[in-house]
Amino acid sequence: MRSIVVAYSLETMAIGREGRLPWAGKLPADMDHFRELTTGKTVIMGRTTYESIDERHRPLRNRQNIVLTMSDIAIEGVQVAHSLDEAYELAEAESLVIGGAKVYEQALPTIDRVYATEIVTRVPGADAFFLPLLVSEWKVDGKREFHNRDELNRFLYSFVTYLRRDPILDEIIAKVDEPDGPTSRELFHSPKAGSIGGGAHRTPHPTVRPPRLPE
Repeated sequence: MRSIVVAYSLETMAIGREGRLPWAGKLPADMDHFRELTTGKTVIMGRTTYESIDERHRPLRNRQNIVLTMSDIAIEGVQVAHSLDEAYELAEAESLVIGGAKVYEQALPTIDRVYATEIVTRVPGADAFFLPLLVSEWKVDGKREFHNRDELNRFLYSFVTYLRRDPILDEIIAKVDEPDGPTSRELFHSPKAGSIGGGAHRTPHPTVRPPRLPE
């Protein structure tokens, strides 16, 4: 499984300003959530993102760290890759892409899940953004986990997981939901559905197109 972990402004999709997280030190719950999601996994990031991490905390502990860069460099405790495909090949566990903006853009067509922290805030001067997720291509897995601001966390925020839609499965669910529609057993055992579980041909995922906020 390949996924993205990202935090962004719900209003503008901003993720960074001058190489830093706009909510750094103001939303510790997001850091705890990030640690929970990524511990024991493979984290893939651009070199700028890696260098933005406090030196005391890099490489990220208890995780395989892979840094994308075009330079021939060596980083202690880190594996270096020159392409996203190479990073995936080096991954020893579930791959989690953690930034920055250009790496997210490259990775989005290749992943099936987005772990998002949606923050209710404006980010004046933002210079890095996440791509909007089209509702025609992504769906919420379960429910958003809403949180109010408190003495430690200065913003309203929510944790939400997006899954890439499967057009074939969505069609089956829609038919089953119809009052006079077939049962799931009838659909899955019909001749037409015989290819669903055995490698049915699927149309390649197109590039995500802005602008549209997640729903």
